[in-house]
Amino acid sequence: MIVKKFILILSIVIIVYGLVVPKNEYVNISIQNDIFIDVPNRDNMENYAKLKDKYPAFSKMNLVDFVNMKKYKKIKNGIYFLGSSRCISCQNTAPILNYVLKKNGMYAYYIDIIDSNNYNNLDYQELRSELKDYLKNYLEDKNVLTYPAIFVVKNHKIVSYKEISLNNLSIKKINNETISKFNDIINKAKK
Repeated sequence: MIVKKFILILSIVIIVYGLVVPKNEYVNISIQNDIFIDVPNRDNMENYAKLKDKYPAFSKMNLVDFVNMKKYKKIKNGIYFLGSSRCISCQNTAPILNYVLKKNGMYAYYIDIIDSNNYNNLDYQELRSELKDYLKNYLEDKNVLTYPAIFVVKNHKIVSYKEISLNNLSIKKINNETISKFNDIINKAKK
């Protein structure tokens, strides 16, 4: 009799726990792949192995172009993604950001922060310093230029900045909470 009561109570606890605890539902981020949205100067992101999309939502922007826009105070409004295909966290971030961008009908300017053609070039290092200074002004002198990072520019000013760390993330196990964090960033560009 005691065993039956114990089993009954245990069963009830398990059922209630299953109803109360939110399930970690995974999002299939590949469903947005190959959906075409208009992106000026589209970057094919071919070095991003986890991003399997013929039409990624990224516009290629060279670091030189960004720094020149900064100098002349003509930075375009929009979403910027600082990354490198050599970075594991960047490899994990790109497909999720691509999914969220496409779901919102938007695109991001992609700046390869470790341009392998120019990385050891002194001029390129100077450009990286200028980008770092620009971001530092917004972030009140915190040490910046970690990547991947996503920031939103409106009226020549950064209105949102987020460093991302997704080193151990499986692309097959993206949950709604992760998507929501990316949506929060993207929504700053809409307001």
